[in-house]
Formats: sequence, structure tokens, C-alpha cells
Amino acid sequence: DLKNKLGLDEIELNSQDNYDSETETVSQGTALSVGKRLSKRAHVRYSVGLNNQQQTLSMHYRLSPKWSLQAETNTSGSGADIIYTLERTS
Repeated sequence: DLKNKLGLDEIELNSQDNYDSETETVSQGTALSVGKRLSKRAHVRYSVGLNNQQQTLSMHYRLSPKWSLQAETNTSGSGADIIYTLERTS
């Protein structure tokens, strides 16, 4: 298995939104992503667009069972989110 040989937790092809700041448009593309879980709380992922070479590095860190932090940087810019998760029982 290629993932195990490279020491990765994920290798996948997925869709990617590409923002063009000059035309202010968003187009759909395909990206190759690789990811690695660094600990029970931390996960990193690197993606590169196959049709436009946009590169993205993202990190997800679980602060507690309900709170997490997600940060992302790519060739268009950077951002971060603090996420609160609600679970409902039926």
C-alpha cells in the first residue's frame, strides 16, 4: 500500500475550488491531497491542484471534545477558524 510506504494516513484525489483574484471568479478543479495524523489531536494535509498548481496546507487541531482549530494557507491567502461542535441526540 502506497500510503504505508510513504508513512501517510491519506492520499486522495478530490475536488478543489480555485479563486482567481484578478477576475474574482471561482472555478472547480481536481487536487491531489496527502495527509498525516501527527497525534490524537493534530492532523495536517497538503494539496496541490492538478490543473492549476494551487497549493494548500491545512492543519486541524482538536482543543477539546467540542472545540477545534482549523487553519489553512494557500496561494490565494490564509485563514483560520475556531469550530464548536454540537451533537444532538434523538
